[in-house]
Amino acid sequence: RYALEAVKRGFHVHMDKPGGESLEEFTELIDTVKKNNLVFHTGYMYRYNPAVIRALEIAKNGALGEIYSVETHMNCEHTLEKRQWLKQYKGGMMFFLGCHLIDLIYMFMGQPEEVIPLNTSTGYEGVDSEDFGMAVLKYKNGVSFAKTCDVEAGGFLRRQLVVCGTKGTLEINPIENISPKDEGRNLIVSLRETYADGRWTNPGTITDYPEFDRYDNMMKSFASMVRGEKKNPYTPDYELETYKLVLKACGY
Repeated sequence: RYALEAVKRGFHVHMDKPGGESLEEFTELIDTVKKNNLVFHTGYMYRYNPAVIRALEIAKNGALGEIYSVETHMNCEHTLEKRQWLKQYKGGMMFFLGCHLIDLIYMFMGQPEEVIPLNTSTGYEGVDSEDFGMAVLKYKNGVSFAKTCDVEAGGFLRRQLVVCGTKGTLEINPIENISPKDEGRNLIVSLRETYADGRWTNPGTITDYPEFDRYDNMMKSFASMVRGEKKNPYTPDYELETYKLVLKACGY
């Protein structure tokens, strides 16, 4: 509601993902953004991840052939209290963090034919929130999925993206480089490119990315958009479609 109040008054807005739980209110927000010709920017940080940006370039230049599947993981190992906090949202973990994964799938695959929510509760420590998020997105030529769990040991280490095409496969693993569970010890974000050459053991080529902050480029880009130096590639209508997919993945 605060984002809506801001855009009604003519302010450009950066809003954390995914938005509230009301499609009607989010649609009003988008309509107001367009009416007032404002910058509307959301907190989907992986859009500014250099490995993801490179993977998207490779996919869009046709090197992977026809893409038929995107697999995404984003996991954590939170406290009992944090996992129970998820109960306030339908979809729980899918609403909280799985929205990042839906954004990634939509980025590479576009609009699916069907979204099947499979969110559930592990029941661990008596928690009855949906702390295990899972959604399947069906396309005419394949299936993509988002998986996010809040009780996975070492879960942060296995945040990953896999893009599969008829000519090649991309894998980013891990997708982030700083683990909050082990401060001061950085992970190396790696992008593996593997192209069809008749060998099932083909190891592909790996590109490592030096340390980067998950938020710096995102907020610098927002500032550039507000100053008119850069155009937001993610339009208000794009944000609305992403939001609709997130709600479907959560079971709304």
